[in-house]
Formats: sequence, structure tokens, C-alpha cells
Amino acid sequence: MIDYIITMAEDTPLKDISISTSFGNIDLPTQQLYDFIQTCVKLNKRNADLVYSQIEDFFGEDRYETEFHSLAPHEAGPYLKCFFDVLERDYTVSRTVDYHFKNQHEISPTMHEFDVGSKDKESLMVKGYIFAEDASGNKCVFHLSPFSDEFNIEFEVFYNPQNTNFKKIWAKVEDYFKTEGPMLGSKIDAKWKRIDFEERTWDSIVISDGSKKMINRHIINFIDQIDEYKNKRLPTSRGVLITGPPGTGKTLCCETIMNLVDCTAIYVTSDVIDNVGQIKEIYQLARKLAPTLIVIEDIDTLGGLDRRDKGNHPFLGEFLNCLSGVGGNEGVITIATTNYPENLDVALADRPGRFDLRIEFGYPNPELRKHILEKYLENIDGEKLKIDKIVKETENMSGAYLREIIMTAYMISLEEKTEINQKILDEALKTVKELKTKVARSYGIKKETEEFYS
Repeated sequence: MIDYIITMAEDTPLKDISISTSFGNIDLPTQQLYDFIQTCVKLNKRNADLVYSQIEDFFGEDRYETEFHSLAPHEAGPYLKCFFDVLERDYTVSRTVDYHFKNQHEISPTMHEFDVGSKDKESLMVKGYIFAEDASGNKCVFHLSPFSDEFNIEFEVFYNPQNTNFKKIWAKVEDYFKTEGPMLGSKIDAKWKRIDFEERTWDSIVISDGSKKMINRHIINFIDQIDEYKNKRLPTSRGVLITGPPGTGKTLCCETIMNLVDCTAIYVTSDVIDNVGQIKEIYQLARKLAPTLIVIEDIDTLGGLDRRDKGNHPFLGEFLNCLSGVGGNEGVITIATTNYPENLDVALADRPGRFDLRIEFGYPNPELRKHILEKYLENIDGEKLKIDKIVKETENMSGAYLREIIMTAYMISLEEKTEINQKILDEALKTVKELKTKVARSYGIKKETEEFYS
């Protein structure tokens, strides 16, 4: 009966209950009974729990409710940073405290250092209570508590429902995250960790003028002029698929693009995608921080992205929806690399609106091979070398193999305590060609001249 009364009291006005007995009717003043029970519960909690007592005192006569929100470990640092910035901006904090020994004693809050997307880590509170009031006099108590060793953070928010609600409170944090948060403009991986890579320009790589022109048009210039497309009500998302054998410069090109764009960049590799939903989360983050460049390395290695042999796969469905789904993808530019484009589903690889452009990174032609060899030799002392001879004998070799020829030649020169000469360079070429032949044979390719994705 008491449980029934308390449950009803939460939503509806209480009416007195009349019980018929052989001795006559017994009338129960339900509202007074409910108030009495609530008072007893509050007094009991107040006497046993210092937290409850101080929260009651903080709200006074105002009624309050609680709501919970959780942060995953990779979200914790950036969102806590945004929360505390909003707290400083919009609230006056009267107390920051934690409790110990069955909530009977006050102690200092617990802090933890987080990588929040910037270069320096920040020490942020992960356990404790914050008593705060906004400019309109709306009171809130924020309770932070970690519930795993990896720092999943649970927010418990106490607020007066007549003046505000949790959705309004957290909307301020989300808005700050999108417009001023530490992730905005950062270069991060799929786990929201800042990534460090070498600074590069177009001079750092060997690329054809045609490929460079297409990349500038569809990615770099597109991002710079994205507001113009938006004003003309044109799509502000783009997809570029970069294909070609390993060692031909696809990854180097992606690093160069990430250096050249002035926007958020998320670098995704197959080793971090193992559960359905992760791709969707990456694109949700990208949309929040747009304009955003997403770089997906070796998209074919994610598995199950071709329905011709294995039927449908949840990762394929996620990619298709994220690239051109119902929800829109404004401000998100996707670059994906693959060694084997033939392994991709046609709906993914051949569909404007998902991947609008395909750029082929093949083996370098003689002119590019000469340029690559000269580039790697420019800082190495040595006599005048016959580069044209090496260029002629390196057909179907990737830039990675050309670099290995120069590396091998330099190591030989150090062993012989002399500068690189033609004899050393020829020996290095022979060594690398033998290596390439052995690798090719291990894959069942018998002829050295047969094209091999090295």
C-alpha cells in the first residue's frame, strides 16, 4: 500500500483512501501520509548521509530531480575539458568537494591528467561534487564519478525541473565542443588521440601534376571554399579513393594532405575498427567538428566490404550510410586508400556521392623514377652518377624500392668508408633487384618483369 501511494504521488495528486471493514469505514488521509513518509525518508537520509544533507540545504525549498549521463573513456578528456570551460563561463561555483567513509566526511576531489586533443595534457576532476548557480539563479549540483579503470565517467546532475532540464544544461557543453572545444582543428586518430606526423608539403612527395591538381580541386581547395558551396546549396561532402600498389606513395600523400588542410582531421586504420557502430561514431564526431577530413587507410583490409563473394556485411552498410546516408554528411571529406580496389563493393567504390573521384597511384614512369632517385641523392655526397642507367633498370619498381636502392648504396659506402660511386650504386641496384625477385617468387610470380605490387 505504501509503495502504491509513493508511486502515485510522483505523478498525480493523491486522493484519500476509504477502506470498508466490518467495523465501519476507515479513511486514510493519503497526502498527509505520503508527506509524513517522505519526511521520514529525508530525515533518515539526512542523518546518515552528509552529501544528501548538503544538497538539500543547497536547494532549500526548491524541488530537484536527477539525471545521469555517461562518457566513454575516449570521450572523457575532451568533454570534461568542455564541461569545465562552460562551468567557468556560465556558472558561479560555490563549493567543489567529495565525500568519504559512507559519505560522512568531506575530502578533496580526485583529479586525473587527460589528453584532450591539444599538445599539453590537462588535469581535470573525475570524482567529486560541484555546487553551482547560473546567472539566472538556477542551481545545479554536478556529481562526477569514474566507474572503470579506463575512466568511463558518469555525470549525475541535480537540478530544479521548473527552471531547467538536463538537456538544456548538456546542450551548452555540446555546443562548446563543436565551436570552441579542444578537438576542433586537431589531427587525431579514431580513439580521439592526437597524432604526430612529419610536416610535409607538395615538395615532400613525388606526384604527377594531374594527380596534384585533382587533389587540390576536390580536397584542399574544396575545404577552403566550403562556405561558397554551402551558400549555393551545393553538397559540402566529398569522397576520394586513392588506389595503387603498396609503396607508391598513397600514405605519404595522405600525410601531406593532412598537413595542408586547415580543418579537423581524423586518421582511421583497420586495427581500431572491430565493432559495428565505430564507423558511425567516427562520422558523428566528424560532423560535429566540420569541416573535417577523414582518412581511412587500406579500406579493403576492414573486411567484408564486397558482397559478391561473402554476402552483405555490417561494416559495408555502415560505410554506405555514413558516406551518403539519410542523415546527411555536410562538411565531411573522406579519403580512402586501397591496394586492391577490385575487392571493394561496387556500391562503395563506384558511386558519386560516396567516392566522387578515384586517383591512381601507379608505378612511377621513367621521368618520376629519375626525380625520386635524384631527390634521395641530393643530400648525399658522391661523384657524378649515371642515374639514367638506374632509371632504365627499375621499371615496375615503386618509390619505396627506389629509396631502398639509395639506402643500400649509402650503407655500402659507409662500410667501405668512401663516397657513393657508380660501382656502389650498381651493387645496391643488384642487391635490391634480387630482393624484389625473391619476394615476387614467394608470391608465385616467376618472372622478374611481371608486375608485382611491392
